[in-house]
Amino acid sequence: IVDERNKEILKGIMEGAANANAEKGTNTQLLGDYYTSILDMETRNNLALQPIQKELDRVYGMESKDEIASLSLMFSAIGIQSLFGPEIDQDRDDNTKYMFRLWQDGLGLPDRDYYFDEELMDVRTAYEEHIRTMFEIAGIEGPEVAATEVMDIETYLAGFSMNSTDSHDDTKIYNKFTLEELIAHSPSFDWNGWFMDAGLGDIDTIVLANPNFFAKLSQVIDNNSMDKWKSYFAWRLLSSTASMLSEEFEQENFNFYMGVLNG
Repeated sequence: IVDERNKEILKGIMEGAANANAEKGTNTQLLGDYYTSILDMETRNNLALQPIQKELDRVYGMESKDEIASLSLMFSAIGIQSLFGPEIDQDRDDNTKYMFRLWQDGLGLPDRDYYFDEELMDVRTAYEEHIRTMFEIAGIEGPEVAATEVMDIETYLAGFSMNSTDSHDDTKIYNKFTLEELIAHSPSFDWNGWFMDAGLGDIDTIVLANPNFFAKLSQVIDNNSMDKWKSYFAWRLLSSTASMLSEEFEQENFNFYMGVLNG
């Protein structure tokens, strides 16, 4: 009941913004235009992949694994789920300060158990088929191979991700590192470049929610080809934006996440 009421309130706010004829550049104008564009399915269908084409070209234009860091930062900046999730929160040990924490991330299924539990084999099969279908709709060459490549990397990441119980244990998700220690801990990711480009080059402390994840991340980067990484990042981009693209993308995304997972 509360959820439905909140949705009605939000809908009213967005409809009000859409009808406000607000001054260009104001938050009201931006919100109204966003809401109107989401409802305009005809335009969305005509645009197809154009809204994310620049980012997709960036993914497939990668020439070196050194670019994984800058691509991950770009994704974070535009709200696209990627390898890890940055967060600013109150410091557990000193509530007068804030801490910068990095969380494990990068999975398209709810948690690590979905990648290994035998009882969830049907979900994994359906997920890989969903990835293949999305690549097919996008016109990506070799959708079957690309879907397998995505599953390979996500399964690697899941293998050293915390389970949901541990990820809520405050004693396990508070592990302080300096930037120099993080670079030594996970050397194949360009952490120095990531923090500099994020405007955080002078950061003195980083909290890792799962240190093992970031150590192993370096190995995953080394042990997987550029083609696999391109498929992985293309998938993260498609999956994260599907609900804002054409009807075909939105429906396929809904069918899997609301049907197979939550149906």
